[in-house]
Amino acid sequence: MKRFVISVVLFFAIPLLLLAGLYAFTDPYRTMREFNRDDFDETNREYFSTELFLQNNPEQQYNAFVFCSSRGSGINSYLWKHLLGDTIRPFVFQSWAEDLVGMEEKVNFVIQQGNHIDYALILVDMSCTFDNRKHNSPVDQRHYLLDGGNKLTYNYRFWLNFIQKPSQWVSAIKKSRRPLSNSYDHIANDRDNDNCYLWQELPPQDSLSGCSAISKQTFLNQVKFQKESDIKVGSPVIDADDVARLRRIKATLDSHHANVKILLSPYYVYQNPMANPKDVQLLKSIFGDENVFDYTQKSELTTDYNYYLDPKHFGRRAGGMILQEMYKQ
Repeated sequence: MKRFVISVVLFFAIPLLLLAGLYAFTDPYRTMREFNRDDFDETNREYFSTELFLQNNPEQQYNAFVFCSSRGSGINSYLWKHLLGDTIRPFVFQSWAEDLVGMEEKVNFVIQQGNHIDYALILVDMSCTFDNRKHNSPVDQRHYLLDGGNKLTYNYRFWLNFIQKPSQWVSAIKKSRRPLSNSYDHIANDRDNDNCYLWQELPPQDSLSGCSAISKQTFLNQVKFQKESDIKVGSPVIDADDVARLRRIKATLDSHHANVKILLSPYYVYQNPMANPKDVQLLKSIFGDENVFDYTQKSELTTDYNYYLDPKHFGRRAGGMILQEMYKQ
């Protein structure tokens, strides 16, 4: 019986130990070794944003922040700086599928590092900002410095995800053999900014540049059959806990006398619902009518697919137009 138990233990333990060794050696999510901004895994955007902030902040002392989900890829912080003046030092604190809990953690974290927040641009993504339910996937893992955890537990959660998906084992080996592509600015943390320091004119329309050839053609085929009846108003999504959290964020930023703008990120409106007026009014009651900009409603920006990287993500031309409208004063 004893020999049988040992055999069973070894049967399960040896593969797990091998997978643990493979994980440690390849570090597929680039969360175990020392942070290297030229070699990272794009899956966990929050980890890269946090580590880059910590690496640069002693020199940069950032004072202007964009808190956003993947929708922030359409915002160029260099245009933001161009509109507000050379005294701002912007940083895009981006996390995939960012929720309100994550935004509050980042606001508090920035202040804990000794930064003074003069400007804050908060992108509200109606599909996830008020979801506040992180799941057990690499995309959803909060940086341990933000949620009060530790590095060991943080990496253990990544490892659990890793061993459940054999397809990642081969991928990890391939990634360990070459540096990963780097498409982020190393100062402001912008995505694909193309060094846009001068803005004499806006970039060209994006025309679904983020879609693959197949998904783009599928989308264009759907466009032919879209009509006014496809435009819907979403259900209210902001609850009492969200209101309390929003008020805390507002109070914290007010203590820094920060200029705060709330941007409800645009979607291609024929395939994504407009924000519910009750939610918009709640945001205005907290941050002020003049500081909340709802770009989810029907307009040129939400009905012309050429402004998008894909139906959910607006591109740099739309982002440039929005920034100019928001900060025209």
